[in-house]
Amino acid sequence: YEKLAVSGFFEDLSTNTIWIYTSKGFFALNNSKSAIRHFQSEGTENSLVNNKVQFINKISEDYFLIGTDRGLNKFYPSSGKFEMVKFTVNNETFEYKGYYDALVDDKNRLWIALSEGIIITDPEIDNKNFIHIIEGENALTSKIIRDLHKSTSGMVWVGTKFGGINIHNINKQVF
Repeated sequence: YEKLAVSGFFEDLSTNTIWIYTSKGFFALNNSKSAIRHFQSEGTENSLVNNKVQFINKISEDYFLIGTDRGLNKFYPSSGKFEMVKFTVNNETFEYKGYYDALVDDKNRLWIALSEGIIITDPEIDNKNFIHIIEGENALTSKIIRDLHKSTSGMVWVGTKFGGINIHNINKQVF
């Protein structure tokens, strides 16, 4: 795989698999079997939405979230199946672009970093009940979110493009 732009990787110790995400989809390298599987977009709703993968995060034992520059997928490694994620309010579907990171906080809420703010929702992704934070007082210093991190004290650190780092106070619900 020459000239492959690697965005990142992580090791899933429970399955002894290294997940490598790239500009050409993602790879699963099983260390115990020396086997490599390559997953990429097939242009259908039941495949990876786009090959430029920005992140892969294991949300539960059942599924991963995979963020690309064109959309978001749930991926079920046991079956190899994909599910496209869309957010809907009042019958209007929002198709965000540029998914950069995700994490689950201490209150069991899923945070998804976007090129236009943050979505906070239930880890099972209740597409009708979510919060979309952009900019403003007690909000973010920039709407372009590049990284999320949960500290040991439960605070969520938000890395932005051009706005520095914002820290979310989980008790006061402000940045």
